[in-house]
Parts: sequence; C-alpha cells; structure tokens
Amino acid sequence: MPLQNLRIIGIVVLITVVLVVPLVLVGGTGQTPTNESVGSVYSTGGPKCVDAFNTTDVGWIHEVSMGDGYSITSAVIVTHSGSELDATVRNQTDGQYTIQIDANGSTGPRNTTCKSATEIVFATKVPSDFESVTLQVNNHEVKTIPNDDSMPDLYEIPPVINTSTENG
Repeated sequence: MPLQNLRIIGIVVLITVVLVVPLVLVGGTGQTPTNESVGSVYSTGGPKCVDAFNTTDVGWIHEVSMGDGYSITSAVIVTHSGSELDATVRNQTDGQYTIQIDANGSTGPRNTTCKSATEIVFATKVPSDFESVTLQVNNHEVKTIPNDDSMPDLYEIPPVINTSTENG
C-alpha cells in the first residue's frame, strides 16, 4: 500500500478515535439546537509556502455512519495572509450543518516571499438524521455533502483553497 494511502488512513483513524470516543462517552448525539456549535477537533500544520505542501494527501471530505451519528472528516490546504486559521461546526438550520474554516481573522507576520498556506485536518460528528454538511472557507461554499445513504463516502474537493491574492 502506498505511503500516502497509509497516511490518509492513519489520519482518518486518529481523528475518528479522538472525536468519536469523547462524543459517545458524553452522549454527543441527537439534534443540535439551531445555530449552536457542534463538537469538533482540528489540527493545523503551517503556515508555510503553499508550494512546500504535498497536495496528494489532501482535498477530501469523508463521511461514515458511526452508530447513531456520522463522523465527518476532511483535509485541505488553505492559503491565507496571516498565521492562524479557525474552524467551527454549527447546526445552521434543522439538520443542515456548516463547517466554517475562517482565514479572515488571521493575524501575525505575513510572508512576503511566497503565498502562505496552512493544512487543516478536522473531524466532527453529526446526528444520523442530518440533511447535509457544507464545508465553507471564509463564508464561501466549497462542498455540500447530502445524507443520502448509510455507506461511507469520500468526496473530492480542491486540495488547495485560495483565500487571498497576495504574492501570486
């Protein structure tokens, strides 16, 4: 099995264990009230020059049924002008969840030699009766995934999401 596939599998397993075990132990199921935050975890790597990233392991959203909910995981590279990213998950309306990656509030030193980017890997769990989950970056829709079956699904998204035009 290629090393990149092992890395993806390892990331998905790690995120699933880190996310699902605490949510199951504290009863993290059932419909979340509208516009409320949903439990999630994420990690970031960067910032560094966007050209320095290996884009073969990113650019996906995965959803899989896990008991009485669905585990949603993703990995993507986001360009930005500051040094930080933030990610939140909300139940926008009944059953329609939004994963928001925010690069607008990035602060810190700006790289003047290349376009800065950060890899973000995140996970969340939504109830089994969710209607859809939408990934947004800076309030722009990247991908909406429907709840159309109980089989695991892997959705392709752009591996690099450009949020700024600075330095190329």
